[in-house]
Amino acid sequence: MYRWKQASTAANSRQTTERRIEGLYCAHKFRYGYRKITALLRQEMRVNHKVVHIIPKYGWQCHVKMKKRK
Repeated sequence: MYRWKQASTAANSRQTTERRIEGLYCAHKFRYGYRKITALLRQEMRVNHKVVHIIPKYGWQCHVKMKKRK
């Protein structure tokens, strides 16, 4: 296979992965961090945790619960 064809298919797969990550974040109301999202993605496809680190690129942040003080 040609190198330029591999590059174009890699770009398409990256876009679909980013859309899937966005869907998971929205579905879980931005409560999950990158570790949990990676675990959910690994159930569907083969993915590295570094792929999920696109979170700052789009400005997504997980909401952190406040600790209860006694």
